[in-house]
Parts: sequence; C-alpha cells; structure tokens
Amino acid sequence: MSYEFLVNILPSAEAEADNSKQTARYYASKIEERKDAESIREEWARHRLEQRRLDVPEWSFWPWMVAPTVDLTVLPDYTLFIQFRFRLSGAYLSKDERAFYIIDNPLRRDKLSQLPCVAPTAWKGSLRAALDKLAADDAGARPVIQRLLGNEKEEQKEFVAGRLQFFPSFFTEQGVEIINPHDRERKVGKNPILMESVPAGAASVFSLLYFPLVQWKHHRDDETLLVTVAEDWEVLAKALPLLFCTYGFGAKTSSGHGIAHEKFAAEKVKKHDRQPAGRIVAKFAPIRKPLVASQFEEEFGSLDEWTAVEWQELLEPPDFARYQTAIAAQEYQGRIKAAGQVESEPETFADLQLTLRDWAAEIRLLTTTKGGHHA
Repeated sequence: MSYEFLVNILPSAEAEADNSKQTARYYASKIEERKDAESIREEWARHRLEQRRLDVPEWSFWPWMVAPTVDLTVLPDYTLFIQFRFRLSGAYLSKDERAFYIIDNPLRRDKLSQLPCVAPTAWKGSLRAALDKLAADDAGARPVIQRLLGNEKEEQKEFVAGRLQFFPSFFTEQGVEIINPHDRERKVGKNPILMESVPAGAASVFSLLYFPLVQWKHHRDDETLLVTVAEDWEVLAKALPLLFCTYGFGAKTSSGHGIAHEKFAAEKVKKHDRQPAGRIVAKFAPIRKPLVASQFEEEFGSLDEWTAVEWQELLEPPDFARYQTAIAAQEYQGRIKAAGQVESEPETFADLQLTLRDWAAEIRLLTTTKGGHHA
C-alpha cells in the first residue's frame, strides 16, 4: 500500500478537497473581477483563526510518528538519540510546495494527516545554518559540520552522508499572520499579506538520531572514532540551543519567528501524570566514578574501607547521608554499565547542553584508557 494511496483514502483528504474548492472559488472570482473575491479569502482566514486547534489522527501508528522510539541495543556503540518536546515563543512560518492555494504563503503540511509539520530536510537545513554561524566563531566546528550533515548540495566530489538522522515534527495548532508592508512616502500599509502560521505557544516533539559509523573509512581505528564522537557531541551541545533559542527555524527568523522557549514542554497525559519533557540516550558505559562518590572518598577514604554499619558509627548523620548518596550513585552506575547505555531526562536546553558535554568528556576518557570497541 503506497503513501499516495493512503493520502487519497484517509479523512484528511476530504479537508484538503474542501480547501481546494474554496481556492478555486477565490481564483474564479478574481479572474471574473467579482467583488466577492476578497470576502472569500477573509472567510477562509476567519475560519483558520476559529479552528486554531486541529484534530489529532486516531491511527495506531500515529504516536510513533509524533515521538518515534529507537532501540539502541541493535545499533553500534556511541549511537545517540535525543528527543524533547519544545514550545514556540514566536510563531512558526514555512513554505509549502503547493502551487494552488488561496494565499501565496501556505504552511507546509504533512500529506497524510494535513497537520502543519517541520520536515526532516527543514531541520537539517536549519541546523546547518546554525552550525555555519557557530563555525564563524569556532573554526574547529567546520570539519564537524561535514561529519554531522554530510556534503552540501553544491559539492559533487567525494559525496558523503552525515551522521545525523532527522525525524519530522508535527503541530496540532494553526493560525494566520498578517504582514502589511508600508509605503515609504505615505507611511501606511496598502497590501496586507496573509501568511499561514503555527501560533506562539504551540508545542511539538523534536527527535534526532546520531549514528557514529557513517564515514567510517576516514578513521578506521577505534581511538580516532572516539575522538570524533566526542567532538561531534560537543558541537551538538552548542548548536541545538542556538538553533532553537537564538537563530530559530523556518521563515522570517530574523523577525523572531521560529524561536522556542528555553524550558522544554512537559506533556500531561493523565491527571498528575507528567511525561518527561526531554530524553537523551547514548550507547556507551561511563568509566569515571560518580562525582558524589569521588568527593566522599577524597574526604573520608574509600567507600569499601568499612561496612555500612561501621560507617554509620564513624560518621555524623549528615556525612553518613552523603555516604548513602555516594553508594546509591555507584550502584546506579553499575546498572548503567550492565545495560551498556546512559540516559538523562533534561528539562531545559541548558540541561541538554550540560549532559552532552559531560558525556563527551566521558568519551574522551575512553580514548586515554583503552582503544574502545564498537559493535
């Protein structure tokens, strides 16, 4: 069953057909120079504003499309999966590929659901733009850009794919923005321009997969691979907050469109049941001792020197609480090593940045202790 077939038979096809009929009425009125042409478009804009919230499809596969999951156990070591729910602080604008529409600036929509979306290619282009600006201040980021995103379109020789795999993001809200260019002499607007938008406050899910073995021929030994992985994660730690909170994505970002809040948007599924707003998973086992354990041992000696009962007798209650925290952290790290992957639930872009930097530091430690291995 083809994607095009699904597009034609699903209920969303009816809504698209209605839009096409309204568009046809508008252009027929324009050609015949009838006075009701603009009223047709005003009616369309009013309906768009009234229908801000859009219906979510009830398909069984829809939750996976919105928030895809990745099984890292079947992927190579040092694979990284990042997913978080972001909320817009400025309206999102984009350009659809449809040539026949009632206004000149329609939102890009998913053909299957007819929901506004950010396509994987759009995410890739926006991240490349953010990385290019980052490279202007940090020359070391330039070779990382090619590793992460591959060659640019214009490059024809030695074409390589990037290590990043993007997923689409869907919105369930829509709106209309009006831009009114002013006449320079009269200082008044005369031709208002309607633009479909996703309004500020709307939320969506961003998902990103880092696959480390792309471009493997350029660094066949494990140690070189680990160095490049650490560099890639450090650059991602800088680039993602810049993309979402500084430069933005979509159209007219210089006017504040396509910017997200610094704090992730937690989704409330049931009453008092909040899903994690962000999740990062990486397939590697850290070797560095937990910080709380290191700090305790610097002050009191090895955790294994005494039993828990003996430590309780030797330490004051606050220090014994530190001992228990250190033991818990050490046991947690043991479970991580057994699972072969680390996981974090950041709540802000600052948390995400800190986590990626910390994991990159762990990867660099691996290069000094062993050659590393990959599956």
